[in-house]
Amino acid sequence: MDASIVVASLSAVVALAAAVMTYRASGKATDVNEQANQLQWVKELRADAGDARREVTDLRTKVADLSRELSVVTREAEQLIAEMQLWRRTAWRDGMSIDRFREFVGPPSAGINGRHL
Repeated sequence: MDASIVVASLSAVVALAAAVMTYRASGKATDVNEQANQLQWVKELRADAGDARREVTDLRTKVADLSRELSVVTREAEQLIAEMQLWRRTAWRDGMSIDRFREFVGPPSAGINGRHL
């Protein structure tokens, strides 16, 4: 065989081996970068999940406070409705005059600057 063919064949085999090694190394490097990116993504997701848990806790506290406030306002509204219904029933009784109704209701409440509403 001719020496140039042998040298060319050997260089082709070496070039093929180098190409295979380069391909495998680049694949591993890509996998490492991909894993690093995924790890960063997981860290961000965990941080977001922690923030979401804190927000949920804050919102639950606010909901509990608002529920308590709503129950207080509801009780006061029910009390005022019952009082208004009593006044209406009393005002429409037979023989009820404005003077007797004023006695029943009581003195007017002092409003702004001591003025009566």
